[in-house]
Amino acid sequence: MKNKGLIYVLLIVVAVIWYNVFYRVVSNLNENETTLLESNAIKPTVKTIDRDTFKINANYRDPFGGTSVVLNNDLYNESIPEIRLSVPKQKQRIQWPIVEYKGLVRKTDSPNPLAIIYIDGIQLHMRKGESVFDGILLKNIGRDSVVITYKKEKRVFWRD
Repeated sequence: MKNKGLIYVLLIVVAVIWYNVFYRVVSNLNENETTLLESNAIKPTVKTIDRDTFKINANYRDPFGGTSVVLNNDLYNESIPEIRLSVPKQKQRIQWPIVEYKGLVRKTDSPNPLAIIYIDGIQLHMRKGESVFDGILLKNIGRDSVVITYKKEKRVFWRD
């Protein structure tokens, strides 16, 4: 029994290790869950593509006849009278971000499930009524679909 001091030190080390194990298990079973994204998180930007317009100059050789085609520009310069019709204004289409619903996580005794949603490639864990980014609000969660509103427009997204 020469090494009694060493045995006591090893017992203390083992006790500390078991304390850490039990602490982690209890903290994971705790009901206080935190959300992954806060309201001040980085918002993804959606790039818009500007359309490029151009005019084709069709003064090329005719591939079948072998002669060069000369267009009469006088035909294109004639003035066309403007006709104004009363057209009802259409609602401006809202550019939605790319949304994918992957599934839900639910404890057996919990009434509100946690939905796993990808918005523009960013994985989010959201509950019913939570809002992220520019007003994307999760209205309802089902087993195979979620209802999301964005800028007062409602859409249903189905699970992949």
